[in-house]
Amino acid sequence: MKEQAILISANLHDEANFDQLMEELENLVFACDLDMAQHMVQNIKSISAATYIGQGKVEEVRMAIEAQKADLVVFNHELSATQHRNLEKALQTPVLDRTALILEIFRKRAKTRESVLQVELAEMQYLLPRLAGSYSALGRQGGGVGTKNKGVGEKKIDLDKRRAEEKIYELKIQLNQIQQERQTQRKKRKESHEPVVALVGYTNAGKSTTLNAFLSAQHAHLEKAVFEKDMLFATLDTSVRRITLANKRKIFVSDTVGFVSNLPHGLVKAFGSTLEEVTQADLLLHIIDVSNPDYKLQMEVTETTLKEIGAADVPIISVFNKADLVFDNLPFESEDGIYVSAKHGIGLALIGKKITELLFGDEISCELHIPYTDGTSVHHISENASIISRINGDEGTLLHINCSKELYDKYKAYAVSAQFDDCPVFKSYEHLKDYARVSDFLKRIYRPGLENTNWLEARWEYMHYHPNLNVEILPKIGLWEVDGEIVGMANPEDTFGDVYLAIDPSHPELKRAMLEYAQENLLRQEGETESFRVFIAESDIGLKAVAASMGYSKSEAYPEYRGMSWFPSELLPVQIDLPAGYRLVRLDEAYELAKIDRVLWRGFNHEGEPSGDLSDRQLMHSAPNFKRDLTFVVEAPDGQYASFSGIWHDEVNRTAYIEPVATDPIHRRKGLGKAAVLACIQRCADLGATTFYVGSGQQFYYDIGFEHLGYTYPWSKG
Repeated sequence: MKEQAILISANLHDEANFDQLMEELENLVFACDLDMAQHMVQNIKSISAATYIGQGKVEEVRMAIEAQKADLVVFNHELSATQHRNLEKALQTPVLDRTALILEIFRKRAKTRESVLQVELAEMQYLLPRLAGSYSALGRQGGGVGTKNKGVGEKKIDLDKRRAEEKIYELKIQLNQIQQERQTQRKKRKESHEPVVALVGYTNAGKSTTLNAFLSAQHAHLEKAVFEKDMLFATLDTSVRRITLANKRKIFVSDTVGFVSNLPHGLVKAFGSTLEEVTQADLLLHIIDVSNPDYKLQMEVTETTLKEIGAADVPIISVFNKADLVFDNLPFESEDGIYVSAKHGIGLALIGKKITELLFGDEISCELHIPYTDGTSVHHISENASIISRINGDEGTLLHINCSKELYDKYKAYAVSAQFDDCPVFKSYEHLKDYARVSDFLKRIYRPGLENTNWLEARWEYMHYHPNLNVEILPKIGLWEVDGEIVGMANPEDTFGDVYLAIDPSHPELKRAMLEYAQENLLRQEGETESFRVFIAESDIGLKAVAASMGYSKSEAYPEYRGMSWFPSELLPVQIDLPAGYRLVRLDEAYELAKIDRVLWRGFNHEGEPSGDLSDRQLMHSAPNFKRDLTFVVEAPDGQYASFSGIWHDEVNRTAYIEPVATDPIHRRKGLGKAAVLACIQRCADLGATTFYVGSGQQFYYDIGFEHLGYTYPWSKG
């Protein structure tokens, strides 16, 4: 049978929220598993220092105890030690004040070692000034066999207080150890980069129900659910659960102890380590029972308590729970907060969306091209990011996702596009300001292992000196900068209508931006079909995937060299045969600029003699690694150059680039171009080159006779 309690509420100066406090006291008594025998009220103008209420009321309470056969008296106020002793003496019945009642509830609810110690500490701190003993009795005398007489011993009250203080000290040490363990746990959660959301609010507002609703929505195991019941302080122990939001981002949700009006200060201090979950959280969800007529007062109590524990500056979302008892057409959001029903799972998506906005507003929207050889990464990304689209291509998977910066940084090497605060900024090319900067950029990003940047640098120089250059294309060159430093370039060449791209490897996210810029501003239109080739300073199959997603076929998307083909090294050494009267000469032995101009000019299908304009030799001379001692010409019987093969030799990558290649039309079909090219190849092979690229006008391929060497040049594209 439950104990019967008489409740006492004193209304001092017509307190505004007196009725709410009376109802709350009755709920606390119910939560303490007591039956209310009677609730007595007295309006007072001042508090009695001896008994809190007046003597007449004390006598009335004593008679009510006898009539109701009550077991104890509960005051809705905090009593001093003196008031407590006097009341128990006058009533001859145990007396609990509001603090003692809450402590008793906490003692019954405490389950974990931490909460048991916290409650015990709060109880000892509460009892210390209220210790009652035989104040008239002296303590024990010292003495006895083998001891010295120490004189008068301690009074019993002093001994009890000392023991209580020692116990308090021991409890604080144990709680400090647990607090350090909690700090370690919080540190690990911080290192996981998964934010912590703490549920706060008035007791019985629905915090545990809200957490369970989130767990149920993602089909969590039943053992992960936390205890919930429609009573004050149903949950005392802090519970932390990991929740996955709709955007695949994970958060920790912490369900903490609820607040109440006039929450004892000692209790707040005792539960310091638990309440640190609130102060250290990244976001607070203030759960409010909007069906309670006094919900605004409860909100004020919560806000005051948050200030008291140092959590006033933590971002907060107000969640008006149990709104189904008040409103229709749930859920909805207003300026005040979000209106939901956690019990019925209504509004969870809206809460999740708001959490995402506040915690993950800096999410990065990006595209990643993951090769099929790295399927593990696709799985990990799918588990930890919001997938907007997924395209399976020829070499890999193109994912468009929203993700954290940490996840993006982990897979940045696969990026083909991204949007974030420090994204490279686009600017149009300004010749006087940017020419040297682009040259420096190309030199900066060239290094062993990064293909063809030295070649692009030479093409950059070549474009500005080529006789067919259309100066109108210069303003169309696109640059991308970070803090004033060029990290990307999209450059059209008017001669062939090709597009040259150069990307700093640390900014792979520029690929789509560059291709889209090229598509809109640089490509030639041939009827209704766009056709272009991309020359890029970094081999990257991700570029093909992006181009394919823009509607281009594989052949159009593939970054390649126009007119350049790999020459198989297994065909070496070669036999070079020349017609009678022709001889093969190394350029460093027979360098005559006019003759070079003539063969290049005529070799590229120009009639007559050079006009004096700068020609393809400008490209040859601007290349930083052009080697005269590796370049060969075929001298005709008349002393003119019949064929020419320029060469750039990349010693680091053991690669030879043979261009320009030209044969005077009057000497065509005599195999002279073939002889010059093969001489260059043989010379570079002797120096250790293993890869060869050959380029020139279309006529060259017939002249060199690739088909007789077992090689077919794919001239069909473009």
